[in-house]
Amino acid sequence: METKNDIFENLIRETSNKYPISLKVRDIIELTGYSQATVYRMLECEEIPGAKKIRGWRVPRDVFLSWWMADSIGDNEVI
Repeated sequence: METKNDIFENLIRETSNKYPISLKVRDIIELTGYSQATVYRMLECEEIPGAKKIRGWRVPRDVFLSWWMADSIGDNEVI
């Protein structure tokens, strides 16, 4: 049986082949299926961890995946 840590490591491995270390809004849209407006709102409200740079929002891939996994397994559980 896979542990949460195994699932997280597999997710990191799978996404590292397809996505850069610093995600752009379009990457987050692709990963989540959220609309562009929703992603921007979540970034502005700091629901999604990221930083606004000169050329747009950037979100560290592994930080995003940790946030995404924590959201999907519940806030009370630790990865």
